[in-house]
Amino acid sequence: MLFRIFCWLIITAKQGGIVTVTAPLKFHNLPDKLALVKASPEEVEVQLKAISGLIPSPKQLDITADMNLAKTREGVNQLAIKNDDFQLPLGVMVTGINPSVIKVTVEKKVRKTLQVKVKTTGKQSFRKV
Repeated sequence: MLFRIFCWLIITAKQGGIVTVTAPLKFHNLPDKLALVKASPEEVEVQLKAISGLIPSPKQLDITADMNLAKTREGVNQLAIKNDDFQLPLGVMVTGINPSVIKVTVEKKVRKTLQVKVKTTGKQSFRKV
């Protein structure tokens, strides 16, 4: 029993504080007929807390917000950033996200066939090799 209390004290004494890191946004699952035109902002600030001092500091982790665009429609979409959008190691948890909503502008892809006329000027010189 005394050993358990001692271990608990060591682990809780090494708990990390809250650290704020900047995380870029990454997008996936955009429907094939749509194109991402703009995302604002392009990165968010995430407040992280390490539950144990045995894991690396959250500042040393490569953290990104992985945003799913499967349900976006043509035009301006507002997406809420959730804790689940971050891939974090065990023992690290999100305590805050700023901003918590991003705007994503999506437009329909258009394919056109255009005629191209090539206009050349000058003389071409030929060299013997």
